This record gives sequence, C-alpha cells and structure tokens, in this order.
Amino acid sequence: MNKGLTDTLSKSFTDLILVKRPIVELTKIDNMDWLTGFVDGEGCFVVNIAQSQVSVGYRVGLVFTITQHIRDHKLLETFANYFDCGWIFVNSNKPIVCFIVSKLSDILEKIIPFFLKYPLISAKSQDFNCFVEVALLMKKKAHLSKEGLEQIRSIKLKMNRNRKEAA
Repeated sequence: MNKGLTDTLSKSFTDLILVKRPIVELTKIDNMDWLTGFVDGEGCFVVNIAQSQVSVGYRVGLVFTITQHIRDHKLLETFANYFDCGWIFVNSNKPIVCFIVSKLSDILEKIIPFFLKYPLISAKSQDFNCFVEVALLMKKKAHLSKEGLEQIRSIKLKMNRNRKEAA
C-alpha cells in the first residue's frame, strides 16, 4: 500500500517526478455529501456473528468502520468528533488507522440516521441497507432467538463479498 513504483516501473518511467501525498488536515466537516462519498469509497458496514455463551450460542455485533493510512489519523479523528461516537484504533503491525463504531445505540442514533439523510450511491448502499435491517432486528432483540439469528445470517449473506458470490 502506497509503497511507490516497483523497480521495473521506475526503470520504464524515468521521467516521472514522484510527489508525496499530502496529509489531510481537515478539522471540520462542512459538506455532508463529501463525507458520504468518502464512506462510499473507504467505509465498511459489517455484521459479525461469533460463538458465545449466550442463550442461542452466538452473539451478533454491528461495526461501521473507515480505514486509512496512518498519515490520515487526524482525518479519522475528525470523523469521530463529527459523529460524536466510536473510537480510533491504530494498528501496531501496519501503518493503518481505523475509525470504528460498534455500540448499537450509536449505530441506531447517529450512523444510520446520517446515511438515511445523506444516502450512499455506490453498491455499498446495499450493504448499508442490510446493516440497517440487522440493526432494527437487534433493536427488537430478535438476535437473541434462534429464528432471529437465522434471519440475520440470511441478511449477512447479502453483504460485502458474500453479495457478489450469492448473485
């Protein structure tokens, strides 16, 4: 990721002048469509289902995340400040930073309403719609029953990489 040209390409394109990518110093988000477009390209809506000791044997979690190169750490802090939720995770093994929201109430009260007001326009909108479906089921506590868990599994199969395989 962002490691420059390979030796072969450098030899083939000797007249190129490499330019460092600028660090984004955005401190305030004024354009909500810009934010939506950024998430369309860089965001991810995830439904996690993991084994657990709860009554149905599995727990369900929702995660909204945006991942960037570490140089854009301040940009992700701006997102966290704007949404007034989530946290920033810096990967100690790779030069990446993530803005993560996983608290159901924050997803229901902040993330979902934002993207309903400022809709995504890429294929990611399909993931968001499934994400909303699962969030609403979780709000009703459906994830705590076997039937609800199966419904969530079925919705999850329509998301992200699974959507392409199921189509």
